[in-house]
Amino acid sequence: MPDTACPAQAEPGTVNVRSARQAGARLLWRDPQDRQVPRAGLALVDLRRPGIAEYANPQHSRAIAEVAQLYTQPVPARDDQMHTGDGFVMYRGQIWTGNTAIEHAFHPNIRDTLPAEHARILRLTERKVMETPAGGLLYFQKPGTANYFHWMVECLPRLSLMDDAQLDAQVDRLILHFGQLPGFVMPSLQAFFPRLVDRTFVTGKPLVRPDRLCFMTSGLRDPTREPETRISTSAIRFLGNLARGDRPGGQVIFVSRANAGNRRLINEDQLIAYLAARFDLQVMIGDRLSVAEQRQVMAQARAVVGVHGAGLSNVVFAPQGARLIEITSGQYVSRTASFHDTSLICGVTPRLALVEEHGDRTTVVANVGNDLYLHPSRFGRIAAMIAD
Repeated sequence: MPDTACPAQAEPGTVNVRSARQAGARLLWRDPQDRQVPRAGLALVDLRRPGIAEYANPQHSRAIAEVAQLYTQPVPARDDQMHTGDGFVMYRGQIWTGNTAIEHAFHPNIRDTLPAEHARILRLTERKVMETPAGGLLYFQKPGTANYFHWMVECLPRLSLMDDAQLDAQVDRLILHFGQLPGFVMPSLQAFFPRLVDRTFVTGKPLVRPDRLCFMTSGLRDPTREPETRISTSAIRFLGNLARGDRPGGQVIFVSRANAGNRRLINEDQLIAYLAARFDLQVMIGDRLSVAEQRQVMAQARAVVGVHGAGLSNVVFAPQGARLIEITSGQYVSRTASFHDTSLICGVTPRLALVEEHGDRTTVVANVGNDLYLHPSRFGRIAAMIAD
């Protein structure tokens, strides 16, 4: 969004929203290239039965067609930038200086609640309930980083900037801000950035006020446009150059959501049995494996098959030329960009299988919607998406 600001003589309780530059931060890094996500059409196969109600629902059909139109041409990547400055604080993942919130450093859904957020910062500051670490600290996370996808695709790649000696010299420690540290965070740091592990500052406190804060923003170079992808310039640089095989492996990796609380394929076992009779199939439940083990499994992939969910993030480890068969429903098809775009920058071919909803939820609330169902008469179509 364009920068917005209130008058300089703001009344108490008034909040400004400004770019990092306008707020007085110094730009440390910005990719010199204007990078793109190479969308070139959405390979969607509708596997719903024509006789069911949702298939005949014109509203569903329009929504699916509108989503498909978003994938017809390349889109600009998010413009990751690294800034630094004195007087900046991190509050619950947001970046503030005084009564100014930094644009593209908070979730857009909380824009209307920023005055209340600022009031909480003032109360915590008055009560001295905050972390005050010495030196220059880097906050590199984005909203939702307790989720494996957001961490692996949106956050972790930013640390590749620390390979630059001049940028590394600006940072004494990394802020890891979690209420409860997810089990994949430290192992992924150890796997990809081992020299940074001992420089982490882990905290669950909402307010961190270091001597000097380094932080990231992620908008677009053209401020009049809204981002259409979660992929940033940092992600393209890091994930696009991650070591991987140069040709597909021999296995079909089925990413199971059998242990998930929602968005399950209710006849997953039947589909697994069908595919196992035709391919060298391995079933993977990601949260039962370490990051290193998940990488080893994915390195053998001919194709990765699974319902839309964080486990598909491991497609970043698949060989070039492998395929992603993402199974989704009408309720989740608008979220296709996450794994579709991730696949593209990693040299993996994304395909989308639209299946039936199973349940009576009319909308997705707090990321919870209906389960999914694929009629056995359509199993062969999944096999064909893998083989052809």
